[in-house]
Amino acid sequence: MAVAAALSALAPSAHADDSPKSFGLDLSAATWVPLSVGPELVVEFPGRLLLQAHLGWLPELYSQTLSDSLEEADVYGADVGHLVDGAVRGATTWRLAAGWRPFERAGLELTVGYAHVAVDGGTSTGEIIPLVPIDVAEQIAEELGDLGVDIGIDLDSSIHHFTIAAGWRWLIGDHLVVRANLGYLQAFASSSTLNIEGSPELSALAEPTVEAVLHEQYIRYIKVPLVGLGIGYRFF
Repeated sequence: MAVAAALSALAPSAHADDSPKSFGLDLSAATWVPLSVGPELVVEFPGRLLLQAHLGWLPELYSQTLSDSLEEADVYGADVGHLVDGAVRGATTWRLAAGWRPFERAGLELTVGYAHVAVDGGTSTGEIIPLVPIDVAEQIAEELGDLGVDIGIDLDSSIHHFTIAAGWRWLIGDHLVVRANLGYLQAFASSSTLNIEGSPELSALAEPTVEAVLHEQYIRYIKVPLVGLGIGYRFF
């Protein structure tokens, strides 16, 4: 009888993680510097397992700061810097991450995930010509006019990254959620397309070189620390 009573007393705590209170749903306004700003959804499942989804855009301040820092560190020259900076303007991002909150009564969160950056930017003849082979440069100059005249060119990239992060979650009252994270992001694959309107042949000639230059820069230099901050509402 004493053993049965002891087991009965322990039963509620043994199943605490399976109770409705062990499930949470948060919606926050978040930023991952220097990656994006936007809404973030976090779901906590029984067992303190986490699923995070973030959708955002890359502010020009973030992209310009990152590009300027790389140029000042002599990572690449001004020609490549202008191309990269023009490409990443107007980028949109999304990030999916899974993780775990190790301690029931503490806010530590550990996550690993994937981030995608879709770049819908632009460039100009003046930025492309210094990078392409001489014969291609001469043909572009001949068909598109004076090198001093910038002709709008669509330049799109798709960049794939992995991310890891460790952070802390504060639940204030029943509904206010604050998060702070430190993480790391690294690109592992990319593809780019170049479209010179009305000149498909020139596009085909210039695209391989431009794609190769951008791919090299993305893979070699997008290895950056992340700082995540968010504030939001816990629905339940």
